Amino acid sequence: MSLWKAIRPNSRNLRIWQVGVLVALFAFWHVATAPGLIPPIFFDSENDAKFFFGEPLKILARVWTWFVVDRDIYQHLWVTLLEPFWRS
Repeated sequence: MSLWKAIRPNSRNLRIWQVGVLVALFAFWHVATAPGLIPPIFFDSENDAKFFFGEPLKILARVWTWFVVDRDIYQHLWVTLLEPFWRS
């Protein structure tokens, strides 16, 4: 049995593949925006990439705070979902 047949995406390991792709995207995002990890190819300063694309760890921390720690976003989402019904 070849290695590819054992690890190729199928119904049993699809979730592992999805998490792996997500982790790979976040890792690339972090490396591409962290100052000093790669040379500034498109930007003049090494800090310009994080200005335009954000820093994934800070964004994940903010989202975690909104949904888990403070839990204040649910009220805003509820109002946003109900607002179209009030206007009609």
